[in-house]
Amino acid sequence: WASTDAADKPSLKQLINDNISRLKKANKTSPLVLKAEGCALLMEGDERDYMTGLGILETAVEQIDSMKAYDTDLYFRLAQAYLRVPESRDRQTGQAAKMLQRVIDIQPRDVLSRQLLIKVLHDERKYDQALTHINFFIENKISVSGLASDQIIALLGVGSQDKARELVNAMSEATTADRLSKARLATMARMNVVADNLMRRLNQEELAAGSKEYPGTIMLIQALARDR
Repeated sequence: WASTDAADKPSLKQLINDNISRLKKANKTSPLVLKAEGCALLMEGDERDYMTGLGILETAVEQIDSMKAYDTDLYFRLAQAYLRVPESRDRQTGQAAKMLQRVIDIQPRDVLSRQLLIKVLHDERKYDQALTHINFFIENKISVSGLASDQIIALLGVGSQDKARELVNAMSEATTADRLSKARLATMARMNVVADNLMRRLNQEELAAGSKEYPGTIMLIQALARDR
């Protein structure tokens, strides 16, 4: 849906709704049908439709539970729905975490669910719990994008500053993205000299390249403003 051109969305929406209608005629109380209906409503831009869709997914989970069955895809979609509620509503991070934990309990090596749970736990400042999931990836030698950053943030959150600084020092500076990430984390770890050197380097690179965006320069200005 997200990758569909705006001009094609009405026809796609009609196709989805037609298929859901056929499914509902066959068995309108099926959790599978409820999942399809709920997900379709989540795609709408309207807040009322979104919240209705979220509620339908919750009902689908209740039905799955009553059948002593499970649907990890449903749990993951509901977790995403809790985190993507309209701005006028509070993100239901606690409910999202519960759904993601259910996925992991069933499929421990589900990378997407564990990654998202780490982000949720960071948002809730539950860094000790986040470290448990980060260590699972490390101990099982599962390659995950951004894991080092997640680990450093969690270590800082639990007060393990020395270990966090050690990991920051070991971070690559090979690309602009690497340098930006390292500068940001060095700032968080209060490694002022490392962060300052990286930001000044990024500033020079951005000016020399005539970049349209200046993330390194902005970071440097913010850092200088804080020091004044």
